[in-house]
Amino acid sequence: MKLSCLVVEDDPTNRIWVTQLLRLRGLEVQAVANAEAALELLHERSFDLLIVDWVLPEMDGLTLTRKVRVSHPDTIILVVTGRTEAGALEQVMASGASDYLAKPFTAPALYARLAVSEARVMDRRSRQQAEGEVRTIVEGIPDAVVFWDTQGTIRRVNDSFTRMTGRSSESCIGRNKGILYLNPEEWKADKKRFKQKDSVLYERSYLKADGAHFLAESSTGPVTAQGQQVGWVTIFRDISRRVEMAERLRMTDRLAQIGLLSAGVAHEINNPLTFILINLNVLSQELGDLDPDKKDAVIQDLLTVVADAEEGCQRVTEIIKALRTFARGDDHRPEKVMLSELVSNALVVLNATLRRRAQVITHFDDAPTVLAPPGDLAQVIINLIKNAEETIGHDERGTINIHVGTLNGQALLEVRDEGPGIPNNVQVRMFDAFYSTKAGRNTGLGLATSQSIVTRLGGVITCESYMGRGTTFRVLLPPA
Repeated sequence: MKLSCLVVEDDPTNRIWVTQLLRLRGLEVQAVANAEAALELLHERSFDLLIVDWVLPEMDGLTLTRKVRVSHPDTIILVVTGRTEAGALEQVMASGASDYLAKPFTAPALYARLAVSEARVMDRRSRQQAEGEVRTIVEGIPDAVVFWDTQGTIRRVNDSFTRMTGRSSESCIGRNKGILYLNPEEWKADKKRFKQKDSVLYERSYLKADGAHFLAESSTGPVTAQGQQVGWVTIFRDISRRVEMAERLRMTDRLAQIGLLSAGVAHEINNPLTFILINLNVLSQELGDLDPDKKDAVIQDLLTVVADAEEGCQRVTEIIKALRTFARGDDHRPEKVMLSELVSNALVVLNATLRRRAQVITHFDDAPTVLAPPGDLAQVIINLIKNAEETIGHDERGTINIHVGTLNGQALLEVRDEGPGIPNNVQVRMFDAFYSTKAGRNTGLGLATSQSIVTRLGGVITCESYMGRGTTFRVLLPPA
């Protein structure tokens, strides 16, 4: 690319002669007769090089140089002067000129000074190109980047930093990097860590503009210029989602192991329970034979005890049946199942907590059977019932209504609570995986998994909620 040059010379002969010499050199040249014209032209465009005569009408060349240095700090300015008095050269350089050329001068002398100026321009272009490439890379990467000086003052951030922290560059530049830390002591500890010359890898929680915070994987290393350290650069990425997902996947794995354990326990309990039921039945018949007229009070009391024991065993049998249903999560073979039966099994499993916190009202109408893996569909039901239970306040007792029926030829399941309702901003995200408003108490997978299962079965799951009036989850499934 040609170098661009602006010649400011009031003498027409000199102006034409210098312009021709520069064009022979291969430069793109424009020439004006005074400083005012030069400033007008510089307002429209920039030049790599200015050749300015010191003596100009109205505004002199040194005044022009000072103005140009403010508006165009990277422009190379060569001042031409015939003054030889003491201190003249110092005045030229103090004005901000890059170089000077003494009058009268020859073409070789001009070209010699021009070679120096061209080298400066090319060096500046190389630096600007390198800086531009680095800037493009820094702005293009998804990681946040922060440049800060040796005093901890932020000097530059990239767009990813703004997206990640919610802090604009204007709100950060010039401020201490400690504003990103939850605790000032953490910043003090990190400053000591950064004393070493090599890059440092670590994990750190950073503070967002809204007061929230996130865990980031960080790397901080020194920035040098001309062999001297001028600051540091920190690059970090938000790993809180990844850490959260890993933790929840571990929780999911634990739940799967619990499912396998419950299946094994149910199997092991079932056999001795069968023997107990048979023996209780035999005992009941023998006691009845001993008192056919039911006149012996002791025997009748014993029969009552046996009947209570049989009822308890039947209760355990129902629980084992329900556990087997929910322990079949890995068995995805579809079967014809009744929603009412799955709901009843779910209530057996959840009875221990539900009976203390909620009155469960069931309404079972005629409904078609559906073709689904029982374990998968049971998981949907238990998730919806648990969600309804969690809307009940601490130390309160609420009501959960469950309705099974038919709607437009499809099997219908409705679970309704009388809780506070779900805000609109939560409703739009509540089926997202890992989204939860119950920090630390919920995996955020329940509704997402339920929606995935229902959709896979050809059905739909919807939510209708009103603030202060409760929430209804509705599942529609095609008949078998």
